[in-house]
Amino acid sequence: MYCTNCGAEMPDDALFCTACGEKIDHEGEAAVGPEESGYNGKTKKWARKRKETSGAPKSPKKGIKIALIAAAGIAVCGLAAGAVLLNQPKAVIARGVKNTWKAMCTEESGVAEYLGLRQISSMVDTGKSRRKAELSVSVGPQDMGIGLADVGLSGWLEKDDKGKMLGRVSGTMGELEIAGLDFYHDNEKTVAGSPELYSKYFYVDHQELKEKLEDSKVRKMLKDEFGIEWDGELEDERLDLIAEYWDVSRENWIALMKNMGVEKIDKRTFTVGGKDKACQGYELTIDRDDIRQVLEDMDDVMLNNSMLVNAAAEASWTSPEDMKRQLKEISKRLLGALKNDLVLQVYVGPKGRIVCVEGDYTLNGDVTTMSLGGSLELTGKKNPLDTVYLEAEGKVASMAAAKLTFSRELNDSGNMIKDKVNLGLSATGAGMFNVSAKAEANASLNKEKGRWNAEASLTLPGVQGSASANGTVGDLAKGKQFVVTLDDASVGAYGLSMPFVGITASYGVEPLKEEIADPTEDVKLVNVLKLTRDDLYEIGSEIGDNAGSGGFVLPGVGSKSVPAATTAPYTEAPETTAYDSGY
Repeated sequence: MYCTNCGAEMPDDALFCTACGEKIDHEGEAAVGPEESGYNGKTKKWARKRKETSGAPKSPKKGIKIALIAAAGIAVCGLAAGAVLLNQPKAVIARGVKNTWKAMCTEESGVAEYLGLRQISSMVDTGKSRRKAELSVSVGPQDMGIGLADVGLSGWLEKDDKGKMLGRVSGTMGELEIAGLDFYHDNEKTVAGSPELYSKYFYVDHQELKEKLEDSKVRKMLKDEFGIEWDGELEDERLDLIAEYWDVSRENWIALMKNMGVEKIDKRTFTVGGKDKACQGYELTIDRDDIRQVLEDMDDVMLNNSMLVNAAAEASWTSPEDMKRQLKEISKRLLGALKNDLVLQVYVGPKGRIVCVEGDYTLNGDVTTMSLGGSLELTGKKNPLDTVYLEAEGKVASMAAAKLTFSRELNDSGNMIKDKVNLGLSATGAGMFNVSAKAEANASLNKEKGRWNAEASLTLPGVQGSASANGTVGDLAKGKQFVVTLDDASVGAYGLSMPFVGITASYGVEPLKEEIADPTEDVKLVNVLKLTRDDLYEIGSEIGDNAGSGGFVLPGVGSKSVPAATTAPYTEAPETTAYDSGY
């Protein structure tokens, strides 16, 4: 049998062409040979022959269609895997997968009616300037020729100064899109959907969502299920908490500032605005007891906030009373770890600008040990941070430890900044889980002659394996693109290593000068998915009752309309019928 689209030879029972991915119609359009099928090799056109007699077989029942679609999906997925192994063109595989997926998600399956959704419109393509991003991933040992190269994501985003956003994220294989997600967002609503999957869109009205969250039943559910309580809106609760922190600690903050010791120290020379400047130094001493008082005030506010305590208790599988006791104990130990005053060296340059801050502090206690040290220097208008060094080390109950170091250096020529980050983690189990593991990560970012170069590596000793990668980042500027490429990525264990994953990411940005049009303004947005717990229970019961009967019932669930202020009148979803599987 030959394909009626491209003329390629294929098995008689094929559901999709192995060359072009076209779906084969075995009822009317399949051909046994190029001549019989009407294929014209010169013009690449077809004289399709259809059986239009009255006795021609009708289309199969919907249940049989579903079975055929499912079988086609399995067959094409197997075909795709086999084609990859045989190095078949990836575009052919993508087309076959896409066609099968679209067939499985047509309205014939009843999914659309069941959800009570209606197509509103394809998302508008305004054709304006966009922020574009692409990601390509290659997975598998590439030297063996079985990697799924060029499988990844691509997308674009438009955003105007009024907060409106319009965008699309797509899954890709080669140069073809397999499936995509469109979305629109403004101050009143959010719309999202996939034309490749259902050709339907979900609609969320922000005001209605807010009313739901403020409903007494929802608050009761949060209290009963998660132990979270609040009397007003969550935003007000957060603002009140911040205000309470300041009100309680205001006097102690003022006392801390007044009691702070200030002494002049020797001047140091710094490069400010490209010129060497002698900057006056000051040593600031903050009393340990003043720090302790401010922290105690903050702890009191935290412990007296039922919402925060209850949420922490729920996450820790304990009671609020026990959680409050634990927090008090931790606070007590941390406050007890304040062994000395905080001393900072501050250097002030021309016009009172702080050009450098240095200092270190050590906490010594039963729960945690931490030390901080560093310096910040202002060297010029474009590169305000010349040299930065930060080191932090902590240990919790001899069970886990972490150390972080960060440094930024400016070379002699003044045109390259080098950042280095090192993070080390270690953990030791207890009791029956007596295990230990260590991990170390290193990253550096260099800038030279207007381009950035990034390197990163992660090491997990022993059987955990190791991975490393490095790449180059191009210019990041308006109207330009930059590309990140992991030139060398590998995974290894037991002393073995092999290339496994390759990633290429690109991003470009162009200014958007026009207002984004709302794609729902000129179309009818009708039924919206709204299922209650009772609806889900009823659906599950009906599916269970019919699971062994040879048929599958999709109950007709009518959807409610969204607020009239934002949508056109709605229609109820039609009740669907039982589909006979044919067995």
